[in-house]
Amino acid sequence: MRAAIRALLEWVGTFAFFFAVNLILGVVVVFLVRTLTPRFVALYVLENLLLLVLSAAQAFVFLYWWKRD
Repeated sequence: MRAAIRALLEWVGTFAFFFAVNLILGVVVVFLVRTLTPRFVALYVLENLLLLVLSAAQAFVFLYWWKRD
């Protein structure tokens, strides 16, 4: 049971890291688009379920790759 809980907490931490990085990169891209073009892009674009799914998949693949070695 401890190993399962440890694996879950590792995944949650990795997921939180990837989610924060993806969110920061998204904000940077939105501000770049606002600055470099006359088009206004709202930050609400980042409020998307796909961001959570992408971060979860990144965390899963990263942990699988990390544990494989």
